[in-house]
Amino acid sequence: MERKRMLPVNKIIHINCDVKDYLEIGQFEPLQGNLKDKRPEDLDKLRKIIIEQGFDFPLFVCKVGGKNYTLDGHGRDIITTELKDEGYKFKRPDGVLGYWLPIVYVFAEDKKKAKEKLLYLNSRYGRITEEGLSQFLNENNHQIDFNSIKINLDLPELNLDKLELGKQFLKEKKEDMAPYEMAHVLISFPPNHYLEVKKFIDKLKSIHGVEIEQSAN
Repeated sequence: MERKRMLPVNKIIHINCDVKDYLEIGQFEPLQGNLKDKRPEDLDKLRKIIIEQGFDFPLFVCKVGGKNYTLDGHGRDIITTELKDEGYKFKRPDGVLGYWLPIVYVFAEDKKKAKEKLLYLNSRYGRITEEGLSQFLNENNHQIDFNSIKINLDLPELNLDKLELGKQFLKEKKEDMAPYEMAHVLISFPPNHYLEVKKFIDKLKSIHGVEIEQSAN
């Protein structure tokens, strides 16, 4: 009886999403061309995430004229092709082991419409702020250690090299936004009436929680 060959666990990448359709690596047709600049360091980050975390999200695909055009996932197509050549296999939720990747079909009547959808998909209709990110990271009982994952992130709105977010950041922000607890009183009067208002000013100064700003016009 032939002995089954066991793949090392580090050569198996788990697919962590449930879809009805799959395509085999090598069947994808890149659509974006040179629209995006794929830097080597960007692909290295993506490779690291796929190897360590698994394949979490399906690729969006338009099938036009018998070709499977990728609307997104161009970087993942590159990386998974490399991983296949290195002996990695992908394990689907149903246990099937091979070179299939999860996909979701997006309907487009022709390549022109598919390209339009690609631009919509890559458009950003919102911006991440430091404060918003901090609140997201520090949700009660669901905190995320930002400093341990930021090396793998790409958030162009923020300078991640200089950003150290955590509970202390949120605490400082709350302190910065604390309500002003003093009553500020501005008094303006002609110089020749100073003696008339001095007694009133002295009385206000004696009240706790009141600060005076005076101006002689």
